[in-house]
Amino acid sequence: MKDLLRFMKTKNQVFIKQNEWIFVVIMSVIMAVITTAPYLYGYFTAPEDKVFTGVSFLSITDTPVYYSYIEQVKAGNFLFENLFTSEPTNIRNLNILWLDVGMFARIFHLPTPIAFQIYRIICIFLFLVVLYLFISRFFEKRKQRFFCFTFALFASGVGGLAAPFIKPYLSAGYYHWPMDLWVTESNIFLTLYQSPHFIVSLGLMLLSIIFVLKNNLKMSFLSGLCLLFLFQFHPYYAPFLYVLFGVYLLWRGKPLNFLPIFLISLPSVLYHAYLLNFDFPTFVRAMQTQTLTTEWWLTLISYGFLLVFAVWSAIQNFKKEKYQFLILWMIIGFTFLYLPIPFQRRFTEGLSIPMIILSSVVIFEFLYRRDHALPRLYICIFALATLFLFSNVFNYTRAFGIYQKKDMPYYVSKNVIEKMYWMRDNLDENTIVLSTKKYSAFIPGFSGRRVFFGHWSETAFPAEKEKLVDKFFDDDVSDEWKDKFLKDNKIDYIFYD
Repeated sequence: MKDLLRFMKTKNQVFIKQNEWIFVVIMSVIMAVITTAPYLYGYFTAPEDKVFTGVSFLSITDTPVYYSYIEQVKAGNFLFENLFTSEPTNIRNLNILWLDVGMFARIFHLPTPIAFQIYRIICIFLFLVVLYLFISRFFEKRKQRFFCFTFALFASGVGGLAAPFIKPYLSAGYYHWPMDLWVTESNIFLTLYQSPHFIVSLGLMLLSIIFVLKNNLKMSFLSGLCLLFLFQFHPYYAPFLYVLFGVYLLWRGKPLNFLPIFLISLPSVLYHAYLLNFDFPTFVRAMQTQTLTTEWWLTLISYGFLLVFAVWSAIQNFKKEKYQFLILWMIIGFTFLYLPIPFQRRFTEGLSIPMIILSSVVIFEFLYRRDHALPRLYICIFALATLFLFSNVFNYTRAFGIYQKKDMPYYVSKNVIEKMYWMRDNLDENTIVLSTKKYSAFIPGFSGRRVFFGHWSETAFPAEKEKLVDKFFDDDVSDEWKDKFLKDNKIDYIFYD
């Protein structure tokens, strides 16, 4: 540990002391408990005739996709297929993150949802170490680090506070909600709650930034390695990080430092370009997947007073060198949120962090002014907690509330799950299954078998296939049409309950 701390030291950062690491471990345990409690509640309160799926309100359709990757590795496949569409995979693809999760489940013989959650908890501990290292670069005093670190774990926008006032607008669907109520990447708390791959992704992003901020050519090689792994399973961030690092290093008069970052991480980008060109399901999925940013006023609500305080702090501190990268990150980050590309919303990942650090500067100075009377200080703390924490309190209570209903997709009949396990143990891996929409998303995740239709973006041409599925299960449609449909689409089994 001493060697690590010496390695991470910079000219404007003091060593991290042992009692600080104790604090990080304690906070890691607290965050692991807090973010796992809803899942434990869902599991232990499951009715006798139902199985808790482990799906969260943040990722109703995507969690079964992650499960399908783990199931494939448990079955001995270390390269992945898209099991949510009937079209054959031309090229099995590599995803090192889900391969690692799958190997973890395979080695320890863990059920897929359990392995998913344990891996997520492990990632929380590792990520919080990286987060504390990053924050420590901007604060020398232990008290400031503790405040910013704790603040970062819970801070959010004001979507929860604004919800009652924009309730008619919310009924139009998620894209009409403030992002701090439904976008995993929008803040750290939701990232830690949702999935291990988001945690690892953000951790690698922060590590790469730590090395870039060294302004050292050797450290640029390590930054490139971080991005090599990051882009291998999350290539979306390549354009943003290349621009951010390129502009920063050019501005700092170190343009050559960008070269190893780009060249070392480039193979992962080229690999995904290769898949897009030669694997049909990958190409179709990329073309039909749209993760767009909400309207500008909803985005302002999504970050709320984090953005207000961050702008205030940026105006006060833009001449201070150590905060200039954070200001640049904010400017480029918000620009990318509205570029004319189909995955705008991906760039919310990590965007709250520069706002949190910059906000912490002015909030800390305000809270620790000596002229504050104690009652007044408590009122200020309560007001700040309401402004910055309410959305995540809202999200947290919503998680418990959803699991109280014991409905799909959070709970599935035990009989249905057992049938999926039977399929896993008895059907050939190349089997194509047709199912009602109610269960089609879970078949790949619990059986590892391919479905004709199962996901809004993983399935090729989902709108057309959804209509065909509805038509097939319509009693008024002729058997002749159904027989032809099954033969034309090479469907082997029908799953119906």
